[in-house]
This record gives sequence, structure tokens and C-alpha cells, in this order.
Amino acid sequence: MRQRPRTQQLPCILLLCLAWAWCPVTLAAGKPLVAVAVPPQQDFIEAIAGDQVAVMVLIPPGGNHELYEPTAQQRARLEEARLYFAMDLPFETTLLRRLQGATPRLRVIHPSARPDATATQHDPHLWLSPPWVRLYAAQIRDALLAAHLGDPGRILTGYATFSQAINQLDERIWTILRREQAIGKRIAVMHPSWSHFASAYGLQQLALEQEGKEIAPRELAKQLERMKSLGVPILFTEPQVPAQRVQPLATELKSSIETIDPLAVPWAANLEHVATAMARAAR
Repeated sequence: MRQRPRTQQLPCILLLCLAWAWCPVTLAAGKPLVAVAVPPQQDFIEAIAGDQVAVMVLIPPGGNHELYEPTAQQRARLEEARLYFAMDLPFETTLLRRLQGATPRLRVIHPSARPDATATQHDPHLWLSPPWVRLYAAQIRDALLAAHLGDPGRILTGYATFSQAINQLDERIWTILRREQAIGKRIAVMHPSWSHFASAYGLQQLALEQEGKEIAPRELAKQLERMKSLGVPILFTEPQVPAQRVQPLATELKSSIETIDPLAVPWAANLEHVATAMARAAR
């Protein structure tokens, strides 16, 4: 067989060299995937790691963690993730059982810092307490460093900056509540999502639901009478609570309805907004 002239072989050799040189660059350009349960966690991860990781959020803003079921696409993507920051929400029990064995390199990080107040132990909305998030940020930092997901110097700098931002948010919330003399007073809510926030800032949460359902009729009547005696001007609800459940109770209380979302982002701006609304409504 006749060999090809060298001039015909050169384009092929050049293409192979270019392909060999391009492949490592393409692989290096892909960011390691980190998964989280709720949108505020994405704010925390990105504040600490910056753009060094890609973050996948399972529950969208306005979603309901009590009824949520991850999609097949999300479960498939989780198999590519390096870390999953769980919040110990109801849907995660089944999800993590399915992932066991199927994703050997996925490390699940459960929240280690727990609030001290016994009244808030059954409320999973930990991220609504800035003092708790201050502790949680250190856990995120350590997990990212242990998994070698990014430059350590950038992660440490991001953590320090984020910690300072949490301290500043904490001070702003205290200032808002002191200005309205709301500390020690009560707020009326449909769903008891705000117990960690209330505990952190000296508020008392009065709720008309428990775990997504109305409380027992006798207890509901007692709670309504208590709220009536306070003259609560606002009944706080959430996008996850059906309007037809809220309106009759607000009418009985002669209260207006205001929606606040525990999953809303940006996290800091949302909590400052919530603090302002609750300061006006506290009784």
C-alpha cells in the first residue's frame, strides 16, 4: 500500500494535537457540583465559595418542603454532586435512602449546629435564624475545604466576609425591632415557620397551624381568642398556605393578611423585610 504524502498527514496530526490540548481545558472548566435543599443555602454557599462551585437547589422559591418530591432529573444530577447540604427536611429521608450506594462519592452534610431553645426543636426552618447561620457558615467552610472544592484562601476569605455580613444583618434586625419596641411581643402567623427567627430576636410566635394543618378545633378556638385579645393587625401567611384557609381566620381576627416567604432570596434582604413587617405587627 502506498503511504500518504507527509503534506496530507500534517492536518490530521494537527487536529489530534489540538484535540488533546483542548480536552483537559474543557474538563478543568467544569465546576464541581454542590447540592442544597432550599434557596437560602445557595446564598450561603456562594457567599463562601464564590464562583468556584455550581449550586443546585432542590426546592424552588415558593415550594412546600412538606409536600416536595425531587424530580427524576434532580435525582440524576445529584449523582454528579460532590456535596449535598441537607436540612433534615421530611422529603430528604426518602431521597437520601435512595442515594445510598448509588452515589458513593457524594458526601451528605447534615446541620450539626442546633438551636438551644426547646420550643423550636421541631421547626426545620433553621436558616431563618441569623445566629444559627453564623454557626452553619463554619460548617459549610469546613466541608468545602475538606472536599477540596476551590482555593482554600478564597474560601476562608469568603467565610470571613460572610460572617461579617451576618453580624451586620443581626444588628440591623435588632435595630428595627428596638425602634418599634417589638421585643418581647407576639406575632400572629398561619404556619409556625418563624420560631427560630422569633426565638433569636425576643418575639413570641402564635400559630394557627401545626405541620401544615390547622391545630385541633379546641386549641384553634383558644388561639383565636388569644389573638383577638391582643388585637393583632396582621396575620402572616406564606405562599405555601392556600388562601382559602387563611381568609376566614383573618376575617374573624379583623386582621389584614401579609405574605412572607421563608424560602425567599436574597436571604439577608428577605429577613430584613420580615423584621420590618413583624415589628409593625407585634402586639
